[in-house]
Amino acid sequence: TTLNSGFELFNANKNTINLTGNISTTTDDSLGIDLRGDSNTTTINGNITTKGENSLGIDLSSSDQNTTNMTGNIITTGVQATGMRLSNSNNNNTNMTGDITTTGRSGMGIFITRANENTTVLTGDILTSGDLAHGIHLQQSDSNTTSVHGNISTTGPRAHGVWVEDADNNTFVITGNIITSGTYEAIFIKRSDSNTFNLSGKIQSLGVD
Repeated sequence: TTLNSGFELFNANKNTINLTGNISTTTDDSLGIDLRGDSNTTTINGNITTKGENSLGIDLSSSDQNTTNMTGNIITTGVQATGMRLSNSNNNNTNMTGDITTTGRSGMGIFITRANENTTVLTGDILTSGDLAHGIHLQQSDSNTTSVHGNISTTGPRAHGVWVEDADNNTFVITGNIITSGTYEAIFIKRSDSNTFNLSGKIQSLGVD
């Protein structure tokens, strides 16, 4: 189990959890919300703040068919400190109203890896400020729907707004602007097929000629 979690479900299924209040962690490898189970419903009203390397605001790992609803902001500080991660998890519904802000190298806003058929909706902005701190990174994941009703902004020297890698048949809906200040593209698609992007804002890479 993870010892540095604000709240953890470990091998726990079919639970209903309602959390009101802020969660804060200050050590490396810490998790604000750690979900490892199936068919749970978790509702969070409050902010999540992590300060430490390899820390995550919300982490769904090896978890299927969960519903997670959050109203509040996620703020992470530290190398590889990511706002939200779905890893080896399928058919989950995650809804967040609030902003995701990361400060640190490789601190991504939303990271979805080896996860399929998930629906993730963020009503708010993603702001990252570290090198290689991508706004959204979808890796080896298929048939996901990811929506951001807000802006995506990366200010690190090498940070994509959206990076799709080895991922097929995914849908992105982004109703705000995607702006990168460094030399990397706002949207970068690598070895990925049949993905759909529905964009209605400005797409701009300020550091690319």
